[in-house]
Amino acid sequence: MVQNIIVAILGAIGGGIILFFALGIPAEIDYIDRRVTTLEGKVVVFTALRRDFEKLQNRVKTVQEGLSKGGTT
Repeated sequence: MVQNIIVAILGAIGGGIILFFALGIPAEIDYIDRRVTTLEGKVVVFTALRRDFEKLQNRVKTVQEGLSKGGTT
């Protein structure tokens, strides 16, 4: 009886491992990891572009203020 339970547990573990690789779960995990890495890279690029855009907006504002001061004098 105890031997049957041990064999059943080992069979379930072995079957789980076989299904894990047969279903391609490691490949899915790798795919998800690659997608997350790609998204992280895009977020970094987007953040840098947003920062540059804000700098440009500030520069345009400064130039507009300078022009408006120069035009009124």
